[in-house]
Amino acid sequence: MSTSDLAQQEAALRASINQRLIESGKKDALKHKLRQQLIESGWRDRVKEIATQKIREANGQLTVEELVAAITPDARRAVPEDAKTALLEDIRKTLQEDTA
Repeated sequence: MSTSDLAQQEAALRASINQRLIESGKKDALKHKLRQQLIESGWRDRVKEIATQKIREANGQLTVEELVAAITPDARRAVPEDAKTALLEDIRKTLQEDTA
């Protein structure tokens, strides 16, 4: 199986999971829970620091799109592992409940 086939399968799986979460009405609850975990962990403050640093480095000459592109990799790396694990477990439980 080629890399592009795997990428297509992964994209289809993500879309299917997303659709099931929307249909179950639980996507918003999961987003809210994750948002709270990120705030409590200090992630949000860390991302603000990263954004401020990037703006300073560019002497304030960044568009919103450029800023988002600049901070996204660091922001993703800064998400606590326990938040990622909890979200995946919540998604698994939701999907299992829907199929049961």
